[in-house]
Amino acid sequence: MRAEIQKLLDGIDLASTSIGKLRASLEQALGLSEGALEARKDHVNRVLQNELMKKFQKPSAQEKKGDDTKNKRKASDKESEESQKKKEKTDEDGKDQIKGDQQKVDEPSAPEPANSQVVADPEPQQEPDSTFEEFNAEEEEAAAQHKALLSKVKTWALSGGEDGTLRLWDLEGYACIRVFEGHTSAVMSLSVDWLEMQALSGAADGAKLWSLRLGGCTHTFVGAEEGCAAIVGNWYDSQALGGCWDGRLRLWDLTTGEVKQSIQAHAGGVWALDVDWKKKRVASGGDEQFKMWETENWSCILIVAGHPGGIMCLSVGWEDQHAIIGAGEQSLQLWELEDQQARNLLGHRDSVAHVQVDWAEAKALSGGWDAQLRLWDLEKGILIQAHECKFGRIRSMSADFMQMQAVCGSTGGGLHFVDLHSGATLRSLEGHIGGVTAICTKF
Repeated sequence: MRAEIQKLLDGIDLASTSIGKLRASLEQALGLSEGALEARKDHVNRVLQNELMKKFQKPSAQEKKGDDTKNKRKASDKESEESQKKKEKTDEDGKDQIKGDQQKVDEPSAPEPANSQVVADPEPQQEPDSTFEEFNAEEEEAAAQHKALLSKVKTWALSGGEDGTLRLWDLEGYACIRVFEGHTSAVMSLSVDWLEMQALSGAADGAKLWSLRLGGCTHTFVGAEEGCAAIVGNWYDSQALGGCWDGRLRLWDLTTGEVKQSIQAHAGGVWALDVDWKKKRVASGGDEQFKMWETENWSCILIVAGHPGGIMCLSVGWEDQHAIIGAGEQSLQLWELEDQQARNLLGHRDSVAHVQVDWAEAKALSGGWDAQLRLWDLEKGILIQAHECKFGRIRSMSADFMQMQAVCGSTGGGLHFVDLHSGATLRSLEGHIGGVTAICTKF
């Protein structure tokens, strides 16, 4: 690869190019498809920059001529020195030979060994091309540095935006560590395995699996080209479940990216998912229906209708069979699924797009397009806190009930950290172009 880069730099106008253009030209020179080096973009860019520096630092013609003269002079002196040594050695060998000949006259000749042969001096070995060794060494060094960073940082956030990018944030240093490019449309859902540092993304142009550690896309899943609004990972069994715009639930194999199951679920599209993989249960929301599925044979075992405006978010308490469902027309309801009884949680003035629940503590946080965060006591069915967000409509949300803090994505491209006691915005991070439409956090 390095040889191709050097050849590429020799024949290009460096004043009118960029690293991105050079990377694209390198793909063509290597016979790769467009975007093939995207997964290793950071490392390839670093190699390109190193080779550019070497090119700029080459000596001038006069300096090179002077260096050649010095080298020739050194070589000539060395040859003279070696010639003199050989002459002296030849004189000594001649004297020894005369003495030896004189002794052979006086002594009988010894017979030569039957298997005697002349052993030639071994030819000097050519030094191996270190191009790939250097390339791999640089790659290993970069990977080691990133691995050290991953082991150091304990709190993370992964965000997805309308700009089609994913961003990995260090929440201790409040900095963006990596940007992942691959989607061409808005990212609508994320699911993260923080232990192995891999993530699933559902977007308007499909679904993908990412390596957060290596920094690239591992798979683009088949069948979600029309859009994937919700996605959940079954990391133990290497599976992913997606809720798609065409109304189907699709189960993918994380190893191959192929579809294992495809079930027609909601005529108006699947917009929300919750899963208990141990109980083999899936809850889906789409159009105005909430459905529950048995994953052994993917049969529908429960339907709860009557969610005006269409279901936008949901969360299920699998132990006590409760569910909280947010919908399009100011609707937030707490359901007892066994007897299908609902309690309205009133207060939002627009669509309730996001909900997160601590079922053990019976607390829920809802976020709406009305720029409100509302904290609920689910046991009593009452409002605990309501906060107006100055940054506007809540486009995505993740909550830490222990710290009583929420991270919200806004239309302006920022991540905003909100104190759930006071409603104050503690900090904001900018990065996305357009709305931040999905967030996953590890607090």
